[in-house]
Amino acid sequence: MLFRSVDLLRAVVVQSSDSIIVIETGDAETSRILYINPAFERLFGRSLTEVAGRDAREYTQNPKELGLNGLLRERLSQGNIDPVEFQIPRLDGTSVWVEARVCLLQGALDGVHRWPVISRDISERRRSEDELAHSQRMLRDAPRMAKTGTWEADLQTGELRWSRGMYDLMGLDPERHAPDRQHFLSMVHPNDREMTTALSEHVFTGRGSILTRTYRLLLRSEERRVGKECRSR
Repeated sequence: MLFRSVDLLRAVVVQSSDSIIVIETGDAETSRILYINPAFERLFGRSLTEVAGRDAREYTQNPKELGLNGLLRERLSQGNIDPVEFQIPRLDGTSVWVEARVCLLQGALDGVHRWPVISRDISERRRSEDELAHSQRMLRDAPRMAKTGTWEADLQTGELRWSRGMYDLMGLDPERHAPDRQHFLSMVHPNDREMTTALSEHVFTGRGSILTRTYRLLLRSEERRVGKECRSR
């Protein structure tokens, strides 16, 4: 029964899509590689015959990989099993983003610890995250480049939210000024203030229509800026 369990465990490790490397460490600060599974070979481009029995700090001269080995040893000593993400080069010149977890497989036995590092390729996820972040930056920057701004009002609480473009239009620093209805109205040109106040009331009463109006803002520099207000609810 034990034999079958060992065979089953071996099959799971061999067939796993996650990269697995088992390392042995002793008191002499050495880190001998005991085993890597086929997924490790595919992910990092190194075979078992190349790395088996070698010091984990010697099979590569790449600073990133050496730094990773040190980081994983430190996390293991601290009992930290949270995953760590890193980008690492491969022998073919490409690079891959990897999420790695380390855990203690066997505690001190004759002064030796054995621990696996389980890694997975997260390059596609990182690319998607980078593309999303880029799209969000473009979406955030577009109103500023077009010199437009937006604001929203919570009709239940009266809370206002201004976009960064709105702050830019008003010449205000979002770190120093919170969205404020009266402050906004005080910056409207006197000749446009009554109309803009009525528009503001229209919005805050939740009337279901679309309105477009043109008004002027008076900035501290005395510059006058024309804006258009559109709201639909």
